[in-house]
Amino acid sequence: MSLDEIKHVAESLGRIDRLWISGGEPLVRSDLLEICRAFHETNHVRNIFLPTNGSFPQRVAEFAEAIMNFSSEMTLQIMFSLEGGEEVHNHTHNHANAFSNVVASINALKRIRLRRLRNKEKLFSVSMNTVVTDQNLSDVLPLMNWVKENLWVDIHTFTPVRGSALDPNYSLVDANAFEDLARQAQPVFKHYLKRKFGSQVTPEEMQQGLDARYGTWINVLRGGALTKPCLAGKRIGVLEPNGDVRVCELKPVVGNVRETGYDFGQVWNSPNANAVKATVPGCACTHGCFISASS
Repeated sequence: MSLDEIKHVAESLGRIDRLWISGGEPLVRSDLLEICRAFHETNHVRNIFLPTNGSFPQRVAEFAEAIMNFSSEMTLQIMFSLEGGEEVHNHTHNHANAFSNVVASINALKRIRLRRLRNKEKLFSVSMNTVVTDQNLSDVLPLMNWVKENLWVDIHTFTPVRGSALDPNYSLVDANAFEDLARQAQPVFKHYLKRKFGSQVTPEEMQQGLDARYGTWINVLRGGALTKPCLAGKRIGVLEPNGDVRVCELKPVVGNVRETGYDFGQVWNSPNANAVKATVPGCACTHGCFISASS
């Protein structure tokens, strides 16, 4: 969709709590900043989440700086992904510079964050996530320790691959292996949590949070249910680049805003959408974005 089309969709919506931008790589759009501005000004968005593969170090730095200038209330989280050390990550993403691009992007953001810190300006956050499959399981913990020592990120998490990977060589990790990895990674998790919350959160509270987050994935990997009902179709909706609407990325398309004059509500409240929403209760998947937003 064009920028004007997206603005029309924004005008059909009310207040939006969080704007999560996905891809592909979102920064391939030269008008990404204007898209965010449209939702900020029209829908009072104050929280933006941007996952990126690090392909554009200078562009992501400029984007972060501009977003933080929207409002003193604005919060921004930029998430990168590394699936292993340089060789493993480059092979996984089929790109010779995939790893070095992520490092360069985080370092470009570090320079901005240091300057903002010196000037006592509000900081945006930078996080790291690793998608775990049966192929990179043994690489995850060494990677987390390397990131902790070499890159300035606020948290490093890992999640099981969601659904079926595009490459059939990558499969969902075994539940017991994932649980063992979560246990081994506890010191790294607590390093970041302690740095972020300090004495505000007790070790017991930290452990409870970690157990809840990773316990959900472990339970789902074993064929069980989510610990909390998924809010897809209630709190969460998906607008795709061509105007298609879904209640969840893993559910079928329920309509297209181009067919309703860019009125999102008409699609969202249509009989087709309501029928798909009715299938959400009882769902269980490993999609970290939807699990987080439902917590």
